[in-house]
Amino acid sequence: MSNSTEGPRENLRGQVQLRQGDIIEISAGSIPTDSFAASVDAAWFSLAIVVSHDCDIDASASKDPLIEFFPLKEIPKLDRSKTHTKNARSLHFEARTSSGDERYFEIEAPNKFAIKKADLWGREFAFPYFVKPDQCIELADWLSARYRRAALPNNFEARYKKVRERFWTLISGVNQDISAVLFLFDDDQNNRECAADEPYTLSIFLIYPEREAPRTFEPLISDINRLFESSYRNNSLGEDAGIEIRRCAAISEYALSMAVYRRAIHHRADWMSYESDPSGPML
Repeated sequence: MSNSTEGPRENLRGQVQLRQGDIIEISAGSIPTDSFAASVDAAWFSLAIVVSHDCDIDASASKDPLIEFFPLKEIPKLDRSKTHTKNARSLHFEARTSSGDERYFEIEAPNKFAIKKADLWGREFAFPYFVKPDQCIELADWLSARYRRAALPNNFEARYKKVRERFWTLISGVNQDISAVLFLFDDDQNNRECAADEPYTLSIFLIYPEREAPRTFEPLISDINRLFESSYRNNSLGEDAGIEIRRCAAISEYALSMAVYRRAIHHRADWMSYESDPSGPML
């Protein structure tokens, strides 16, 4: 991802070369109205960030005719519950000016729009802010997560809703220290419906971006274990077997194995909010 602040870049075809993560100044008056390929009120924003993959941008207009953007909203500070892709509908991130000053921005999933390439090539855009490589990686992860639509089994969701709100209330206390919550199921249970007498067996990993775990994680882990144990202990009323926590642990990003990361589900507080979207629910 290229993030220059020196003005428009040109490729060998003489076209303005945009890259994923570029922030450009844009206005409704600078682009023909019929160029917008999605319904968007372009009059209210002046900054947008490019989110199309570089390979799609470089492809011919006959093959990939559109470039996708999100309008940017400047915010006074970061909400830690919306950084590190913890929120599926909104992402908070930082960008910098050419002089190094920090600015904070928000993008919201429903506001994505596309513009025809033919109406972008040959135009000059200002690049007032740039995104550092780690923030570009976070943007890419947030975007890719929107397409990892691994819906959990209905039986799991029916059981999990008993503790979901209280679980995320506990997690909110460490939003500033956490980068991800991973759910890891035993025996491929995340891909099948368990019978009423079979408990879902789950490990929960709290991922933090430092090398040393914050002390606040110790009581949090105890609270999470207590929450699940107390909520599913009594099934005498004929309820499902419930959810058993095999392990709840805090793991540094530096110690997280690729095997665990690939098997685990990156869980978000609002994954069910995508139920009404055509692509289905999201984790």
